[in-house]
Amino acid sequence: MQLDPDDMLNALTQPERDLFGVGASATGMPDRLAQIISWVVSLVRGKVAAFAENRVGMGPDLTIPEELYGDAIEIVRYKFLTSFPQAKLFIDDARMQSYKDAIKHLDDAATGKLFIEFVTARAFAPDQLRFASRDDFLSDRSKVPNINVPDYGFWH
Repeated sequence: MQLDPDDMLNALTQPERDLFGVGASATGMPDRLAQIISWVVSLVRGKVAAFAENRVGMGPDLTIPEELYGDAIEIVRYKFLTSFPQAKLFIDDARMQSYKDAIKHLDDAATGKLFIEFVTARAFAPDQLRFASRDDFLSDRSKVPNINVPDYGFWH
């Protein structure tokens, strides 16, 4: 899923929104929030891809797994607030712990300790499969004609 900037803004308190606004700190500067979101999305994707088994299920560019969405919001909020010198007032122990927990979850994803469930259960047409394999046969033995396959109990 794509990280929605509004979700991060909703994670800010009203005084934080009033004080820091959204984006650039001066006219002509790049949008601060957009840059931080881009960086965090890259970080999350990199951590997920660090575990080799996750690479095959990675979604399209600019997307992150649902399991890490809240953690990404925490990291964006922390990075956004700490990008303003005045924001130190808003970084309390609870916010710091939320940030540390989010980073730990990313590290767990990178080592395979955090299971990522990728949305890969798509219906494949035979012409979409590489090497003309027919993997859809594996789910239903009745589609495999004239093959005597022993029943070891895992076909059900």
